[in-house]
Amino acid sequence: MRTFRVSKPLRQYVNGVLKRKNIPYQYIEKKGELMIQVEGLSGTQFHKIVQRAKCEKKSLETGSFYITKEESENPAAFTELMQVSGRTSFLVL
Repeated sequence: MRTFRVSKPLRQYVNGVLKRKNIPYQYIEKKGELMIQVEGLSGTQFHKIVQRAKCEKKSLETGSFYITKEESENPAAFTELMQVSGRTSFLVL
């Protein structure tokens, strides 16, 4: 299992992305800090989870739908996000 730091404002969004992708996770306290442990993810893969979480947070705050640059350039990911969200337009974060 890999351990990562997640800021408090993003935790609920990271949790949501991990749940949606069926990725097991748990929080542990390490040196007085709450850390997340995930199974089967590299640092790069976890970074992508955090980027998706940031987009979801910004989407909720603004009412506009945000996706990452990488998601906008990946036809399969783009199509899935648009179908799941029910949106027809988006902004790239």
